[in-house]
Amino acid sequence: MSQISRFLALFACTLLSACSLGLDFGEAVPDNELDVQDTADTMVPDGGDGLDDTDLEDVPTGPCGFVDLTTPAASGRAVLEAMPPELESFTIEAWLLPGELTGNQNVIGRYGEFGVSGGYSLFLENAFPQLGMGCALSGFERQTSNISLQTGVWQHIAVTFDAPQQRGDLFVNGVYASTMNVSVCLGAIDVPSNVPFQIGYNDPSGGGSYLGGIDEVRVSSVVRYLPGQHFDPPTRLEADEDTVLLYNFDPGPSPFADNSGNGRTASIASGFAALVMECGP
Repeated sequence: MSQISRFLALFACTLLSACSLGLDFGEAVPDNELDVQDTADTMVPDGGDGLDDTDLEDVPTGPCGFVDLTTPAASGRAVLEAMPPELESFTIEAWLLPGELTGNQNVIGRYGEFGVSGGYSLFLENAFPQLGMGCALSGFERQTSNISLQTGVWQHIAVTFDAPQQRGDLFVNGVYASTMNVSVCLGAIDVPSNVPFQIGYNDPSGGGSYLGGIDEVRVSSVVRYLPGQHFDPPTRLEADEDTVLLYNFDPGPSPFADNSGNGRTASIASGFAALVMECGP
C-alpha cells in the first residue's frame, strides 16, 4: 500500500464549486482556490502561506483516487452528504482503509439518531462491521460481522437488505460474514424523510464518523450478494441499471460526482476530506 502523503488534496466545507454544501442542495457555492505545496506534493486549502495557487479544475484527471476522512480532531470529523436515494431492498458496498479501529465509527448510511429515529447504516464497532437498521415494527436491529477488519489494509465491505425477507447481511472481502442466519428486521426500514445520505456521519447518540480511507462507494436497489455466497469483489465498481449511487472518487474537477448518472453529487458538510490522487484498492 503506497503512502497517503504522496499527493493529497485537502478540501474544507466551502471548497467545491461543483457541489452545494450542507443540507440546502440548491445553495450556490463560489469558486475557491487551493495551494500547492511543492515540497510534499500536497494540496491544502488556501491559508495565506504564500504558496502558489491552483484551481480545482487544474487537478489532473485520472482513474485513480480515493478519499481520506482521517482528519485532525480540532477540525472535526469529515462528513460527505448527498441527496438520499429511496430504497427498499439494497446493497451498500465500499472499499475501506481504516485508520483506527476503536469505538463506534459511522461509515455510510441514511440514519437519524440512535434510539430516536431510524434508517440504515454501515458502521464499525471496534474492528467489526455492523449493519444497523431502524425497523418499523421492531425498532433498532443490527447484523454483526464475524470477520474483523485491519488497519492500513484495503478491505471490501458490503451490506445487503432483502426487504421481502426482512433480512440484513454482511460480507467482508467477498466472504459471507453474518453472525445471524435469520430475518433480523420486522417491518420496513423506517427512514426519516429529512435525513440525507452520508459518508462518515455523526450520530449524537451513536458514535462519530469514520476515520480512514474510503473508495468505490456503490449503492444498489437490489440484493447483489446472497447469504452464504462468496464472491471476488472488483477493485473498481461500475454502474448498471440497479445502481442508484456510485462514487469512484476519480481526480478531476468534480471528484465527488455521482458516477451512476443519477446526479447525486456529494458535498463536504463538515470537517475536512482529502482527495488522495493515487490508486486505492
